[in-house]
Amino acid sequence: MKTRVCSIGLVMLVAGLAVLQACGGSAPSEQPPVEIVHSGVIVRINADDPARKPYLRCDVVIQYTSDVASAEANRMTRLSGAEGKAIVGKGLLRDISTAEEIESDQLFHMEEAGDAIREVVVEEGFPSPVRVLFSSWVIQG
Repeated sequence: MKTRVCSIGLVMLVAGLAVLQACGGSAPSEQPPVEIVHSGVIVRINADDPARKPYLRCDVVIQYTSDVASAEANRMTRLSGAEGKAIVGKGLLRDISTAEEIESDQLFHMEEAGDAIREVVVEEGFPSPVRVLFSSWVIQG
């Protein structure tokens, strides 16, 4: 239900931006980015200590320009649902380090994970996002 509400909201936002543009609204470059948010993405990660069973929990924000989002409304809807969350998980696991390595330099690993998510998004046939950000990033366990 939550995904459906987000998907409908995204479609309505994209349609509204298209109408605004058609009616002489401001240029697409002046529009705020369209954001696709996946909350509570959880992936199991390895640790140097075999007794430790850590996992990474993060909230991911994928940003697109409004013109790309309106031109690719169907794909944006798919990316905002379960298919998109699976793609984000696949990107996080692409080159994941151990928990201790991530904890020692979290900003570096967040940047690397954002690049990996961007690559997987493109590989899966979606447009390349402008940015991939993390509104939360926590290692637990």
